[in-house]
Amino acid sequence: DTSKVLSPRSAFANVQSLRNTPLGLADLNFSSCTDMTGMFSMFIAPNNFINAIKNWNTSACKDMSQMFYRASFNSGLILTGWDTSVCENMSAMFANVISPLINISSFDLSSCGNIKSMFLAITNLTSLTLGEGIGKMKDECGTLDLSGLSGWKNGTVKSLLTLYDRKAAGMGVITIKLHANTKAVLGEDGIAQLTAKGYTIA
Repeated sequence: DTSKVLSPRSAFANVQSLRNTPLGLADLNFSSCTDMTGMFSMFIAPNNFINAIKNWNTSACKDMSQMFYRASFNSGLILTGWDTSVCENMSAMFANVISPLINISSFDLSSCGNIKSMFLAITNLTSLTLGEGIGKMKDECGTLDLSGLSGWKNGTVKSLLTLYDRKAAGMGVITIKLHANTKAVLGEDGIAQLTAKGYTIA
């Protein structure tokens, strides 16, 4: 029973020998958890992990910094059921991750003021699916740096176009740094659409 756990910090950090062992994490209740810092840092996931935690209740979590730092997910990582609306810190959340696929389309960054190095040096990433809520970050975030994702050039690049309209909401401009490969897929029309929503593409 994890329903009263407040901080499972580093709970699975450095776990590297599971291979194909089923973890049974899907039913864990983290509804009271406020701090998930480093929870899966340097974790090597079993091959069946891709959907293992996608429906966790993260609605109370305020700190997800370094949560997946240097972790490895051979089949990818899907977090589509997560409620991140009160999360304030996502710095280095996916830094140095090895994963071909990450889906965070349900993320809401409206309380988030720190996304520094959130996507730093991710290896092998070809598919990254974002959603509207990613664009709701606080003005002080300043920059969403995706420039290191040289392999991100498939159709999921277009998910950038769903980002929240900051200009219409009277919010500050956010700079999005992209690799040239990603910009090529986005195209001039896509860049223009994002510019109109209050983003600067660099």
